[in-house]
Amino acid sequence: MQDAVVQVQPSQFVESLRAALSSSGTRDVLLHYVGYGFAPRGCPEWLVAGLEQCKSGIRLTTIFHEIHASGPPWTVRFWLVPKQQSLIRRLSRISAHRIVSSPAVRDGLQRMDRGCECRLIPTPSGFAEPSCKDLESATRLPEAVVLGLPPVRRRVYGEGLQAVEAFCSRAGIEKIHDVGPSIADAPSTIGGTAVEAHGMLRAESVGALLREAGIGVREVRQIEPSLEDVFISLIGTSPTLARAGE
Repeated sequence: MQDAVVQVQPSQFVESLRAALSSSGTRDVLLHYVGYGFAPRGCPEWLVAGLEQCKSGIRLTTIFHEIHASGPPWTVRFWLVPKQQSLIRRLSRISAHRIVSSPAVRDGLQRMDRGCECRLIPTPSGFAEPSCKDLESATRLPEAVVLGLPPVRRRVYGEGLQAVEAFCSRAGIEKIHDVGPSIADAPSTIGGTAVEAHGMLRAESVGALLREAGIGVREVRQIEPSLEDVFISLIGTSPTLARAGE
């Protein structure tokens, strides 16, 4: 079968899916599900309803990358959670196989669709994961890496600042590498530990930093347990994770 990318309007989804299955001679459908990837508010009713309409003719495997994205009660995201969860529950129930990318997503999915079976397959790093041999021979430096988009790093330096400072003190961290788009309010030091701002770096440069650093610092919030961002790389490259707020 020849690979092809087909852009489909929501109103044409069912017709296009059936045509693609007919021409390929298969019943198998693989869906990478991220609600906000299919609808501006993370509620792609057209997608789930279309798959439900076709369920008797397909064998659906769904990879759930996130469960829902919430926020304070005064934000729209807070009020969208019930709808997002309902769509995920419906999607899970028509899936022959379910794959999740993190334990948090697995636990969330099993709370929404009780008794469902799912397989955990972590998402690979975008920063060239090192081999086991590389990890065994790596020389770890007393340094930490804070990596991500500005909102994530601001939370690390805001809500998680005391936790990061205490952890760095206990671990004997001598330098913190700040990697990502520049933020005006990034600290120059944390508890006496210098923070070196690198800005945006090429993937190979980030990978090199992560392979040498002894600690990866990431921000984790229970209301958004599945937002992987770029911290997946830390799981593969840093032996210790400090979670801001823990």
